[in-house]
Amino acid sequence: MSAALPINPIDLTPDELPDLLDRCEELSRQIEAIRNRARELLTAGEEIDGWELVHVRRTDLMDPGAAFLRVWTDHGREVALAGVRVSLPAVVRALAKDQETTLAAARLRLMKTLGGLVAESESPRLVRTR
Repeated sequence: MSAALPINPIDLTPDELPDLLDRCEELSRQIEAIRNRARELLTAGEEIDGWELVHVRRTDLMDPGAAFLRVWTDHGREVALAGVRVSLPAVVRALAKDQETTLAAARLRLMKTLGGLVAESESPRLVRTR
């Protein structure tokens, strides 16, 4: 059942790409379904030649805000900030909820707050036309 792609992607023409991109989308869904099925079978005790489930330790914070403040208090600002990645969309959603306003208004307010701390740029993203 293992088959290599019969084509080299570098040789593809624009006319060949639409169908192949559609197939990529479908294959991505099938790949995830296959992985989920393998997890189910392995969990149920079945064997899959060459594959196993490995349990990895996961640690979740019960209260990230309190954890951040405690790390800052005990170990300093720089240490605490090393573990933080600010998600602007998440902050916008929280601000909109907190101030009972729209996402657009919250984004404008956040951008004003952040002033020169934000650099915006554009990057290409491949999306299906509708």
